[in-house]
Amino acid sequence: MVERGKYSEVLLDIYTREELQEAGKLINKDSDRKFSYSGLQTLTKTYLAKNDKGLVMELPQERFLTVALYLMSIEKKKDRMKYVKKAYWALLNHYIGLATPTLKNAGAPHGSLSSCHILTMDDTIDSIFDVAKQVAIFSKNGSGIGVFAGFLRARGSRIRGVKVQNNGVIHPARLLSVLAEYVDQTGTRKAGVSIYLPVWHADIKDFLELRLKTGSQEKRAHSVTTAVTIPDEFMRRLHNKELFTIFDPTEVKKKLGVDLNMQYDKKRLQDGEEPNEKDHAFTYWYRKAEELDLEIKEVVKATDIYKSIFVSRKTGGTPYMYWSDTSARQNPNGHVGMPFASNLCTEIIQNMEYDEIVENGLDENGYIVLKLKGDGLVTCNLSSLVGHNTHDLDEETYQEVVDIQFRMLDNVISMGRLSVHQAKQTNDLYRAVGAGYLGMATLMTDKGIPWESEKATEFVGEEFKRYLKAQIKASHKLAVEKGSYPLYEGSDWATGEFFDKRGLVGSEWEELRSMAAVGMRNGYTAAVAPTASNSIIMNGSPSIDAPYDVAYTENKSGMNVLIVPPNYNNRTKWFYKSGFEMDEMWSINHVAEAQKYIDQAVSHNMHVSSNIKGSELLRLDMAAWDKGLKTIYYTHTEDREKPEDCIMCAG
Repeated sequence: MVERGKYSEVLLDIYTREELQEAGKLINKDSDRKFSYSGLQTLTKTYLAKNDKGLVMELPQERFLTVALYLMSIEKKKDRMKYVKKAYWALLNHYIGLATPTLKNAGAPHGSLSSCHILTMDDTIDSIFDVAKQVAIFSKNGSGIGVFAGFLRARGSRIRGVKVQNNGVIHPARLLSVLAEYVDQTGTRKAGVSIYLPVWHADIKDFLELRLKTGSQEKRAHSVTTAVTIPDEFMRRLHNKELFTIFDPTEVKKKLGVDLNMQYDKKRLQDGEEPNEKDHAFTYWYRKAEELDLEIKEVVKATDIYKSIFVSRKTGGTPYMYWSDTSARQNPNGHVGMPFASNLCTEIIQNMEYDEIVENGLDENGYIVLKLKGDGLVTCNLSSLVGHNTHDLDEETYQEVVDIQFRMLDNVISMGRLSVHQAKQTNDLYRAVGAGYLGMATLMTDKGIPWESEKATEFVGEEFKRYLKAQIKASHKLAVEKGSYPLYEGSDWATGEFFDKRGLVGSEWEELRSMAAVGMRNGYTAAVAPTASNSIIMNGSPSIDAPYDVAYTENKSGMNVLIVPPNYNNRTKWFYKSGFEMDEMWSINHVAEAQKYIDQAVSHNMHVSSNIKGSELLRLDMAAWDKGLKTIYYTHTEDREKPEDCIMCAG
């Protein structure tokens, strides 16, 4: 396989013949019986190595073992076979579901092991086109992309002090839309690109119409998804049906001396409380900006902006919702930066920064030397705990699963294979991972717990509390062995703020607080990604969402095949319901409970009626914000075709 160019030379360079023979004896052929036909079909279509004629050249257990060998190849010689056995054990028992790029490319000679990236556009031509190039490069390698466009000046803003017909964010959005079509995901589908814009940006109304099928198509960008970043101040004014001001961030920064994109409220503003610069920086400066005499400024009803959001979501499923103050407040690395937005699937929230290129003198030949400062190009390194297969494990075995999960994730970072250098730089600084979860609905039906119940919410909380404790222990052990991430000092992990912010106090947290205070290998630990294909392979429900459908048909090889949950039987069928048959508020309650124990976010799909009214969606959004959700992914209505997830950015 190495000679044929299907496997990496690393496998032969690192391991001895004796070690590979020992590894071969680990293969458990009977474990292939754990897969459903759909799972085997999914593996065959996307993951298993094929020859030049498209014929499969490896079996599922060989794929799992090759992944284990490759990811553990950087461990110390005396330990690596021990970790190979652990990794293969966790995979063959379906305790861990690997992210698509890791399962597909680990052991292969090329291809990224990471899932997605988040880029930040600065308000310069250089930055706009640098980001466009990076989007193209990442998309070529199959990564999903999130882009924050909030620093871009608004339509009609001055350029070099001259009043011109500047086009604002719409044309960069259309540029990325064309790129998504042109540079597709390794030839399989158009690229996955999401663009985030603050709700207070003067171009927000045009932005919310980008994906509409009506109106002037010169102002549309159908091949990107939209996302809105929303501060607490907008939600308060929306609740109170008050006026809201939108303006040009560049003009505000020039006249106010403060960049609103860089501000957030460290504390929730209470009713009747006046904002202060320290605790409520965004709200304080936003209200100052409203008082300015600005060329580009419009006072609108907050409800009018929300109506546009509602129409866009009801007809097209987006924009995604990103609550900026909530996200920044819970950031464990606020000592060195802040997040502005999320990724294509809305579960990753990490410090972001746009690249800066500056002249750094001349070299010996008299050529100008350019210095690149790029510490904020975020990378998603994902895998998922398979909840319905790990819930009943004893504590020692459960910890072993999470320990090997974190070792694999951490080695994905070390082994890199990232196509843009800045991504590697940020990856190395934070060593951020997103330990996710799949199979919650499967697990609940196994346990006979109705989705629409407070018992279900409590169950989700206990499951994620247990998971967080195991994550902290796993990352701490790696830090003791290999060192903490470079920006650890001053982080919420080191100071204990991580626990205080979340109310994780008392005797059950003291040992974990002490561990985190000694060292953490990973600056970010948890993120619940969409797991569509992963869930099929692992015989479970996606992520922690309610089922999209309970039973449905798919056309396979010209035949209509009935697809039902793997554990659907006379005992469990009474507990199965589609998300469309239930009040979405139950799902929001469950996600909010999980979010208490997740340092990043949950990629949560809303399931609502196609006849939903704006007031009802507002009720759900207001509750989501109030209960501490950071993001909402797609808003599904039952009459709309379910969008195809970016397969390479699934956890």
